[in-house]
Amino acid sequence: MARVKQVAERSGRLPTQVRVVVVSKTKPTSLIKTVYDSTRYRSFGENYVQELIEKAPQLPEDIEWHFVGKDQYLVGAKGVKCLPAQRCVSKKEAEERYKY
Repeated sequence: MARVKQVAERSGRLPTQVRVVVVSKTKPTSLIKTVYDSTRYRSFGENYVQELIEKAPQLPEDIEWHFVGKDQYLVGAKGVKCLPAQRCVSKKEAEERYKY
């Protein structure tokens, strides 16, 4: 968490205003569950809708899902509506297009 503090200070934010997203793309659900159980992290990032759709039902419901990577704006309405607790880390045009 020292790195989070450094980055927050550099950007003029408090560490509590910074969200750490664990990038879980290509990782098995067993590893994601281990990280979930052994840390306080509850935000995980995927960049493929299909992978997210397969993993999410096998994991705790309070995970906040994020789409990460350069192509997440291609997710479209199907991915955005598939799960209740998700956000998209997206480009400005994606935010405007899909109204996140």
